[in-house]
Amino acid sequence: MKKIILFLLFSIVSFAQVPQGMSHRGIAYNSNGTILTGPISIRVRILQGTSNGSVDYVETYNLNTNLSGQYNINIGQGNVVSGNFNSIDWSTGQKWLEIGIAPGHDQTNYFIGSSQLMSVPYALYAESSSNGFETVDNIADLRNYNSYTNNKIIYAKGYYTAGDGGEGFFTYKENETLADNEGIVIKPNSVSGNGRWIRQYSGYINVNYFGLKGWLNPSDPFSNSDRIQKIIDYCASNNQNNTKSSMVILFPSGEYFIDKTIILKNKVKIIGEPNTLFTLRPGFTFDYMIEMGSGPITDCLLSDFIINLRNEPNVGGMHFKAVGENGSGGIWTSQFRNILIVNNKGNGIYLEGDDGSDVNNDRPNQTLIFENVNAVRKEAFTNCLKITGQLGQTTFINCGFDAENTKGVNVSITEPLYEGSAVVSFINCTFQSSEYGVQIKKADNITFDNCWFEALDLAIDVNDSNAINILNSRFANAAGYGSRTDGVLPAGQGRCITANNSSINVERNYVTVSDPNSMNVRGEKFILGVNNSTINAKNNEFQHPNLSETFGIMNVLNSNTSFFNNGNLNIGTKKLIFATVPAGVTQLNRINSEIIAGETIFLRANQGSIQINAMDSNGLTNKNIFLNGRTSLTLQNGQAATFIKIDNIIGQEKCTYQLVSISN
Repeated sequence: MKKIILFLLFSIVSFAQVPQGMSHRGIAYNSNGTILTGPISIRVRILQGTSNGSVDYVETYNLNTNLSGQYNINIGQGNVVSGNFNSIDWSTGQKWLEIGIAPGHDQTNYFIGSSQLMSVPYALYAESSSNGFETVDNIADLRNYNSYTNNKIIYAKGYYTAGDGGEGFFTYKENETLADNEGIVIKPNSVSGNGRWIRQYSGYINVNYFGLKGWLNPSDPFSNSDRIQKIIDYCASNNQNNTKSSMVILFPSGEYFIDKTIILKNKVKIIGEPNTLFTLRPGFTFDYMIEMGSGPITDCLLSDFIINLRNEPNVGGMHFKAVGENGSGGIWTSQFRNILIVNNKGNGIYLEGDDGSDVNNDRPNQTLIFENVNAVRKEAFTNCLKITGQLGQTTFINCGFDAENTKGVNVSITEPLYEGSAVVSFINCTFQSSEYGVQIKKADNITFDNCWFEALDLAIDVNDSNAINILNSRFANAAGYGSRTDGVLPAGQGRCITANNSSINVERNYVTVSDPNSMNVRGEKFILGVNNSTINAKNNEFQHPNLSETFGIMNVLNSNTSFFNNGNLNIGTKKLIFATVPAGVTQLNRINSEIIAGETIFLRANQGSIQINAMDSNGLTNKNIFLNGRTSLTLQNGQAATFIKIDNIIGQEKCTYQLVSISN
């Protein structure tokens, strides 16, 4: 059974009358961090005293999570197994809430998560103990309340007005010195030293606790961003000494106007309800809406938001710059889900790792998951996704990068440093409506699997990079916009894939255009390789033969370069080689390549001749070519031979290249 990770989020259902339950929200993930969706069984137990204490109440549920792995229940209203929820004595000792979840509707094999109810559910306590509470109308009245004594409890009916989401119970702590943060910690106006009202809550922190506002007049000094930052800072401070879980901030559905950059901090999780909108506040500008503090920042979550940048020039969505001390920094092991970035004239997402200027510093962004994240850009010199510096072990799943027919690059991966990006995957992602879909420079191990490329002049442009894998993807009007006429480049100059001084693997892709007979597709190429790039391409399919044109898969090697050196043929990972040699005979004693056993090399002589000399049976002559009994073989101009690499050991040679065939 897969491990399930739970966020325990709950609150009292209602205080208008005696509540008959607690509303509980949960998000379940499996052991590899992906969301658990579909049918689940839930068991709820309320325990006395400790997480292993006596059981006051047990109930169960069978339900389905949504596509985000979320579920909602009202504790106290499930299928009762034992106990009576309405008879629980909330006044006796600590209470623990235990949630067990099993995939499917299996009620025998639960994975358990538990959380202490750090404050008694006071409305329930009031009913069970016959105690009453004083009330105030709002937080302003709470600040002005003067009849406070230690441990006194007061109920505020709302933040500004009754029932606006900021309501809740507060306990007065006469020795408390925490700074007033406008929501959890409230300092009475009449107190100059110690003494604070502390909000009682369990589970998530609702931003309504901090009095966030909707539409704001330009002259209103109130700042949602300041309040949001206070929530994040409070959570980060509480997370500092908690190694097991992270605090969760909830944004109820609505529009929140942002006037300053929000700084993400360690182990803070932020989720929005459906239709939660972060909008750039009119009259305010900044570089990015969300950035990160000094790293490393770990175990963060941003989920279910729309970021509206209102077409403000140079204002971007999210920027994670790897800064920190003692050679550490970056954002790590964090997840970003269900985020849409629109009306964007800055970079949608910018992952900025260490630039390598100091080799003693190692500040990558790493082990990140972006799922259902979509960015739309409207400016030529910005990117939907920009990656520079170190980035490792990062996956983009079901993400989209759209430029709405704008010049420039949708996704830019550039690594001008000693150690660049590696092990980065794009799975089932979409790149569309731009001059460039993806541009890669100086990066390794970048994979595109089952992706969609459409309405692009150059879908994937690879420079000075290695192990770039383009697999199982669809290219639709993705070379010069195919048969469409709205591309940036003149007809005939578009390419699905280009490789410059790079090694790429291109397999099992499909290429299509709206009209394969259009003159616009003449001269467009599926693959263009230059500067001795290594291109391994196979099992690709095409709507029409006109779309299968390539150039540069065949490598032309000139003898005045280092590929022929003292009888050695140095070809790296190249497999299809036209060797241009001068008139006369060029000697070949050994092949040095990076292909593996079982792979073949096709070698043709151009202009002059190549004399291939066989190794001896002892493998002691610095030769590694086996010619099936021949001592030598000469390829005249235009002749070719095929060799297969074999991993047998003969003398000092660890492998040999055996002649398979000769073509005249």
